[in-house]
Amino acid sequence: MANPSKQKGTAYETKIVEWLKSLGLNADRLTLSGKNDRGDVSVQEWPGVVIEAKNCQRMELAKWIDEAERERSNVDGWLGVVWHHRPRNGLVGNDYVTMSGEDFTILMNDWYNMKQALERIAELRATESEDV
Repeated sequence: MANPSKQKGTAYETKIVEWLKSLGLNADRLTLSGKNDRGDVSVQEWPGVVIEAKNCQRMELAKWIDEAERERSNVDGWLGVVWHHRPRNGLVGNDYVTMSGEDFTILMNDWYNMKQALERIAELRATESEDV
């Protein structure tokens, strides 16, 4: 019989993938690669993002973040996160996603820069249409 912890982890990874797919994303479970592991879930639209899934009774955030960071470096990615089960919750979308403070800062700076660029493009388009 298979390892019950492994079965629980596989089932949780599958739930995450199914939820992401329900949002229209191209998500897949990744196979184990030993010391060269690349995370548990991959999303085609999010290149360079490594998702490590955890469905455990006891949270070990430091250990899990370290694992996600190792796996991120295995793929030369830019963001490693841990998607972990929220106790007494049946909805994957309401579970937790944890990352380092440094990664959070990078993510938010990238978001802010993109927002600024989109606002500037909108301003330029408005100016162009006024000139026509």
